[in-house]
Amino acid sequence: MPRPPMSAETLLEVSRRCAQVLARDGAGASTKTLVAASGLSERTFFRCFQTKAECIRPLLEDGYRRFVSEVSSRCGNGGDSSLLAVVTVAFAVAYAKDSAPDGELARLLVEAPAYRRIWLEINDDTAASLVEPLASALGVPTDSFEARIAADQATSLAVTAMRGIVRSGLSATDAANQAAEAIRRQPLLREKQTNTRGAAPKEGITP
Repeated sequence: MPRPPMSAETLLEVSRRCAQVLARDGAGASTKTLVAASGLSERTFFRCFQTKAECIRPLLEDGYRRFVSEVSSRCGNGGDSSLLAVVTVAFAVAYAKDSAPDGELARLLVEAPAYRRIWLEINDDTAASLVEPLASALGVPTDSFEARIAADQATSLAVTAMRGIVRSGLSATDAANQAAEAIRRQPLLREKQTNTRGAAPKEGITP
């Protein structure tokens, strides 16, 4: 008789235990160490996770669900009128000190290819999940470019804020506020600056 699938709560707890090892040992954490920390047999471990890097997915999915849930609930209430403010506060709440990935673990997500791949996939899932609540808040169709840009910008804020946590040691609140301020300045709407100092000469032209 086949075993019943492991519950989401159990998988999350296993993922948390593996995350503690990864935060301590980094990308060099061995399969043997991760399996031991998981409390599972090696066979069961690889039944749950196709690769050792996959062991971090349930924890990351939990974080993205909290972020999406915060955005959705704040879009539906009468609080902040600015969606940028909604997303900024949602990130700060979802990744508060007791919920944010450990600094070393977050660094792994940003810098180690196998773990970064998982993180990027989660980011895509985040953007897809944010389309509906943001479209509703904007009063536009879910298949509109406006809704998708809003979802991508919200996800970009989260990604940029997470990098700020890793690279600058910022709190979730400070990182989210700095990312929001950068979005508010709308860099893509600025005129590009012409700066020829130190520029490489064009091919075929003698300086």
